[in-house]
Amino acid sequence: MTATEHSRREQHVEIDGVVLVGFSELVDRISAAYPALDRGDVESTALREYEAFTGGIPLAVPAALEDGLHELFGAAAADEDAA
Repeated sequence: MTATEHSRREQHVEIDGVVLVGFSELVDRISAAYPALDRGDVESTALREYEAFTGGIPLAVPAALEDGLHELFGAAAADEDAA
């Protein structure tokens, strides 16, 4: 394994058997590897490929999303109980 491969592997996280990397880290590495490419093009291509790879279903979400869903569904349940 090369030093670059080792460095990339250390930055990955595995969730549900899928190895993930931060989006900005991915864009940084691809932009550094292909400096002639516009960073915006790298970002838009990465987003397009993400959609194709995942079918638009997120593999991971911010942890705070769970708190937000509890807040939304808890308020909706309270409204239904009051009715």
